[in-house]
Amino acid sequence: MLATFSLAVGHGTAMAAGISAADEFVARTWTKADGLPQNSITAVLQTHDGFLWVGTPGSLSRFDGVHFLPVNFPGATNLPVAVSDLCEDHVGSLWVGTRQQGLFCLQTNHISHFTKIEGLADDRVTSLAVDGQGKLWIGTRFGLSVWDGVRFNRFGRADGLPDENISSVFVARGGTVWITTQGGVCVWRNGKFQPYAFDTDSTGRSPEFLGVYEDRQKNIWAYGDTYLVNLADSLGNRLNNFRRGDLSSTRLWSFCEDREGRLWVGTSGQGMLQFTGDSYGPFRPIRVRNGKMPNDVRSICEDREGNLWLGAEDGGLVQLRQERIRQFGAAEGLPAGPATCVAEDSVHHLWAVFANGGLFWGNGDRFESATGLLSADFVHSLAPDYSGNVWIGLAGFGVDCWHDQHMAQFTSANGLGDEFITAVCADGKTIYAGSRSGHVFALHDNRWQATARVNGSVSALLAPGTNRLFIATASGTVSLATSNNISPVITTNLTAGARISGLCLDDMNRLWASTEGSGLVCSADHFLKAWTTADGLPDNQIFSLVFDFEDNLWLTTAKGLCRVDRTQLNAAAINGRFSSITVVQPFANAEMATTGWPGSLCGHDGLLWFATGRGLIRLDPRERHAPAEAPPVYIEAVTLNGTPLAGLDRLVSTRDGNPPHPLKLSTQVRSFDFDFTAPCLTSPEKAVFRYRLEGFDEDWIDADSANRHVHYGAISSGKYCFHVIACDANGVWNTTGASFAFVVPPPWWRSPITIVAFFCCSAFLIAAAVRFISHRRLQKRLLALEQSQAMARERMRIAQDMHDEIGSKLAKISFLSEDVKHTVSPDAPHAPQVDSIASTSRDLLQSLDQMVWAVNPRNDSLEQLVAYLGQYAGEYFSSTSIKCELRLPGQFPDVPLSAEVRHNVLLAFEESLGNAMKHSGAKIVRVEMRYQDGWLEISVTDNGTGFNVDKAATENHAAGGRQGLSGMQRRLHDTGGRCELRSAAGTGTTVLFRIPISPTAKKL
Repeated sequence: MLATFSLAVGHGTAMAAGISAADEFVARTWTKADGLPQNSITAVLQTHDGFLWVGTPGSLSRFDGVHFLPVNFPGATNLPVAVSDLCEDHVGSLWVGTRQQGLFCLQTNHISHFTKIEGLADDRVTSLAVDGQGKLWIGTRFGLSVWDGVRFNRFGRADGLPDENISSVFVARGGTVWITTQGGVCVWRNGKFQPYAFDTDSTGRSPEFLGVYEDRQKNIWAYGDTYLVNLADSLGNRLNNFRRGDLSSTRLWSFCEDREGRLWVGTSGQGMLQFTGDSYGPFRPIRVRNGKMPNDVRSICEDREGNLWLGAEDGGLVQLRQERIRQFGAAEGLPAGPATCVAEDSVHHLWAVFANGGLFWGNGDRFESATGLLSADFVHSLAPDYSGNVWIGLAGFGVDCWHDQHMAQFTSANGLGDEFITAVCADGKTIYAGSRSGHVFALHDNRWQATARVNGSVSALLAPGTNRLFIATASGTVSLATSNNISPVITTNLTAGARISGLCLDDMNRLWASTEGSGLVCSADHFLKAWTTADGLPDNQIFSLVFDFEDNLWLTTAKGLCRVDRTQLNAAAINGRFSSITVVQPFANAEMATTGWPGSLCGHDGLLWFATGRGLIRLDPRERHAPAEAPPVYIEAVTLNGTPLAGLDRLVSTRDGNPPHPLKLSTQVRSFDFDFTAPCLTSPEKAVFRYRLEGFDEDWIDADSANRHVHYGAISSGKYCFHVIACDANGVWNTTGASFAFVVPPPWWRSPITIVAFFCCSAFLIAAAVRFISHRRLQKRLLALEQSQAMARERMRIAQDMHDEIGSKLAKISFLSEDVKHTVSPDAPHAPQVDSIASTSRDLLQSLDQMVWAVNPRNDSLEQLVAYLGQYAGEYFSSTSIKCELRLPGQFPDVPLSAEVRHNVLLAFEESLGNAMKHSGAKIVRVEMRYQDGWLEISVTDNGTGFNVDKAATENHAAGGRQGLSGMQRRLHDTGGRCELRSAAGTGTTVLFRIPISPTAKKL
C-alpha cells in the first residue's frame, strides 16, 4: 500500500483559468460578397418552414443556407424598404415592420401592405409581437395598433399609454403584454393598460432604447442603452456593466434565450455577451475560435438546429455554432502528431502524452509541457490517483510520479522487476504497473512488489475496487487478479489473439473490452460475447472505449468516432447484434490509431477526451441541439418553356407526402426547369439532394448542393412526377421530400379518341381484308378440291378401264401363249417365238399392275406405298435363290403422297432390286424402311461381290447416263429426295433412297 507517499498536486499554477468549453463557438459570416443585399442587419427571424429571414435598412431576404432571395414588395415606393422588425403569427404569416413604409404581411404567393390609410397608427413601425390569441401588436412612433385579423385598433395616451412613441412590445410567456415607451413602461391586463413604475430617465440613459424580456424562470428583464434590471427583483438592482467613458458607444440592442436557458445579449461596442447574473461577472464574453465577434449586434435569433444568428451593424450575417468535436493543437499549446494516452487528475487537470512531443498538462483550454521533468520521453501510460499524484509508465525507465510540479522516479532499485512499463492504474492508495514481460507490480511502502503474472505484454489495467484488478494483454486475453488467485476472463478463443486496447465497466458491472482486430467483447456473470462487423460494428479495429455520464458507449475505430446508445448495448447483449451504431465523426484508420493506456476518458464535466493518431480530441456527448429532424424540402419554381408556372403551392405535394392531382400541361411544352431547396443552416454546403423524374429517370440522381436546379428537355407524352429529397449535414434524410406531378398530353393525332378511332377503322379494314382474302382462299380451295376429286374419279376410271380392258386381253394372250407353249414341241421351229410371247405378256401384266396401282387414288398414302413396296420385294425374289429380308416398322403416319412420287419411288425401287438380282451375285438381299423427321428412308442391301462406286459412275457418265444408277438418281431427284450408293469390292452394295414426305422436312 502507498501509505507514506501521500502527495498532492498544488493548485498554484501559472495557467490562467480559461473560459469553459461551453462558451466557445465557431463563427461563419455572410456579407455582400456572398449575396447578402447589405452588410447592416436590423432583424433576423426563422419561420416555421425553416427559412431564415434577414432584414436590412434597404431590403428583406429569405435565406436557405446558400442563397439570399430578395423579396419584391408590391406597392412600395422607390425608397428602400427599411426593415425594423420581423414577426410570425400563429398561421405562419410573416409580418414585416418598416421604418417609413408601414407594415407588410407575407403569405403564400401573396403580400399585403398596410399603412395609415388602412388604419395603422403610423407608418414608422418600431416593434412587432403576437399574443396568445393570435393578435398582432404593432408599436410605432405615434401610437400602438392591434390587428385582430380584420381591422386595426389604435391606442394612445387617452387609452393609458405613458407615451405614444413606442420603443418595444413584448408578449411574456404568461400572456402579459409589456409596452415600453419613451414615457415609461406599462402592461396590458384585463383589457386595459396599467402603468409600471420604472425610472427610465436618468443620467446617461435614453428611453428610446428601452425593452423588456421574460426568461424561462419568469424573470422580467428591462434593458436600456447601458443597463439591465430585473423587474421581478424587489430591490430593483441595476446591472450597469456597460457604463464607460463614452456612454453613447455601448448600448443593449437585443435579448435572446436559447433552448438551454442561456441568455444572450446583443450590444453595440461589445458584441454579444452571455448573461449569467452571477457575482463573478454577470456578462461573460464569447470566445470565437476561428473568427472575430462583431462589435455591434442588433439582432439575435436561435434556429431550430441550435445555431445562433447575429445581425450586425455593418458586420453582415453571423452564424455561431458550438461544435461537439474539437481538435486541439498548437493554439492550445500542444504539439502536432499522434497522442498516445490521456487522463484527468483529482483536481481536474488534464494530462496527455504525445508520441513525438512528450507529456503535457492543462485545464482543458491551455496546456503546458511537463516533458523536461520526465526520466525519459517514452511514455506508455498515465494513472492519476486520489491524492493528486500522476503516475507515468515509461518504456525501459520504470515509473515516474508527478507531485507538485516535481517528479519522483521508480526503477528496479525500488523493486520493479521489469522497467519496461506498458500500463499503470490506481485503486485508492494502491498503484499498479504492468510490464512488457507480463509481470504486474503493486506499490507498498514505496516498494514495488510482484503481484501477478500473465502471458503476454500488459496492454491495459483496470482496478474497479473491492480488491479486483483486470489485466489485459497484447495477446488478446483479459485476466482477473484478486488477493487469492488470478483467473481468465477473456481468452483468445474470442479475440483470435488481437491486442486488447481498452477496458471499462458499465453501470451493470459488465466488463467491456476493445480489441484491435476482433471487435468488441463483453464479460459478465454467466455471459461472454464478442461482436464484429458481422454483428453490426462499423469496424473490427477499436483503439479505445469510454462511457459517458448517460452510460452510452463511445468507441474510436478505424472508421471514426462512434456512439453506441445504452439501449443498443442492452439489446445487443440479448439478441447478439447491434441494429445501428452512429458514426459521429468519420476518420481514417491512421487518424484514430493509438497505442497508450488509457486512450480515452470522461472528464468531471462530462466532456470526453480521446488520444488519437491526429492528436487530442475533445467531444461534448450531450445533445445541445434539438433532436435530429429531417430538413423540409421545397420545390420553389417550375418553369415551362422559360415561363414560370403560377400557383405552384397548390400543385406541389405537402410535407405529409400526399400528392395533389397531376397538372395537365400543354402539348407544346419543350423544356422543363425545376428549382428546389432545403433550409439546412448548420452546414448548408454538406446538404445532399437527390431528384428523380418518375416516368423518365430510371434511378435517383445526385444534385450539387450549390446548384439546386435541374433542366429537362422535351419528353414524350405520359404521366410524370418530379420528386426531390434531401439530407442535412448530420445525415438525416427527408425521404418524403417534395413532388410535382404533371401530365404531358399527346398531340391530337395521338389522343385517345384519335387512337381509338384509328384502331376501330384499322380493325374494320383488316377484318374486311381478312374476310375477302379468306373467302378467295376458300373459293380456291373448293375449286382445287373439286378438281382433285374430278381427277381422282378420272384416275379411278382409267385404272378400272386399264384393268378391265387391257388387263383382260393381256391375260388372254398370256393364257393362249402358255397353252400353245405346252402343245408345241420345244424343238419346233416356232417354240422360241411362243415362249417369248408368253414371257412378254407376263411382263406386260406385271407393268400394267404397277401402273394401275400408281394411278389408283386410293393408294395415295405413305402406308400404302410402304406396304406395296414390301409386297413387291417379296414377290420379286420369291422364285429365285436369293433370300429377301424385310424390315418394316409396325406403323407409319397417315401422310398423303402423290401418284407421281409413288410411281418414281416404285420404279427406282424396282431398279435397285433388279440390279441386286442380276449383278450382285448375292445370296441375301435386305430391304429396310423407316420414317424419321419427315423423311422416308428405303435401303436395299445385298451381300454380293460389290463394285467400285467411282469407276461405275465414270462408266455411267461415258455411257451417256443410260444405265440404271443414273435413272434411280433422276427419279429420286424428281421427288425432292436423293439416292446414295455405298459399295466396295467384296463388301456388298447398299442403295439408300431418302424421300421428303412432310413439308417440314429439312432440305438436303
